Amino acid sequence: MNKSLFIIGIILLTFSCSQKKGDYYFDFDQVDHYSIKIDENELFDLEEKKNLTQNQRLKIDIIVNDKPEKISDTAFIPKLTKIGFTKNKVSENEHAELNEIFREKSHDEVYALACVHVYRDILIFKKSDSIIGIAKVCFDCLDSQILGTDVNTMEFGQSGDYGKLNRLLNEKKL
Repeated sequence: MNKSLFIIGIILLTFSCSQKKGDYYFDFDQVDHYSIKIDENELFDLEEKKNLTQNQRLKIDIIVNDKPEKISDTAFIPKLTKIGFTKNKVSENEHAELNEIFREKSHDEVYALACVHVYRDILIFKKSDSIIGIAKVCFDCLDSQILGTDVNTMEFGQSGDYGKLNRLLNEKKL
């Protein structure tokens, strides 16, 4: 009998660990979504140019490189629309779903793709009009760069969350 209880306990522990949900990444009340439609070849051609304008350099740094490096580096945000990004406010009706995506979770399987990330989507999380989080997302590589949280973001987007986020941000609302 004790052996049966031990096995049941291990099964329950395994199940509860695989379903564990942890802390939310951000405590936000507003989210701005910036997106750009740009071909990778256009970016690579731009990178090869010798005399880049300040806006062209910023575009490459934002889309291909790791700018910003710190949550305090927010000077680029007002320039996003000048370099080709479109700004949309994420509806408050979608905040709960967004919160579930941007939450620490453990997964049974974790996948990683090896490709050159092109961050065409950027989310700016705000609380009382102050920027508290930045998430750059590449839906092609299923990769992200997330700043402003102490929560472990290593498994962000797994178990279908990249797909959920892509639908939430990019499907036409009727």
